[in-house]
Amino acid sequence: MIAWGATLGDDGVDQGAEYVQIIGGPSAESHPGKAAYEQNCTACHGLDGAGNALLGAPRINDDIWLYGGDLDTLKTTLRQGRFGIMPPFDARLDDFQIKLLVALLAR
Repeated sequence: MIAWGATLGDDGVDQGAEYVQIIGGPSAESHPGKAAYEQNCTACHGLDGAGNALLGAPRINDDIWLYGGDLDTLKTTLRQGRFGIMPPFDARLDDFQIKLLVALLAR
């Protein structure tokens, strides 16, 4: 995903991140971030946030987040973009778990 910080500005990034957290919910319809989302994000993520796997645009209307779904992380994503780099797992997995994962992927 490209960086949207320059396009949206600080207020737009704040509103966009808040909107993404509530997309599909009852308060989303009147949220101030909705218009910016519809203008800038729907081409890839869809009106309902269902995403588009063919474009590499993840679903954002669920609770599964690659980089994190908290407000600060969403703002960072919008402001700076993400460039498909797998986040490190050294703090999440121990050596044994990493070896098991590699073995699973190698079979």
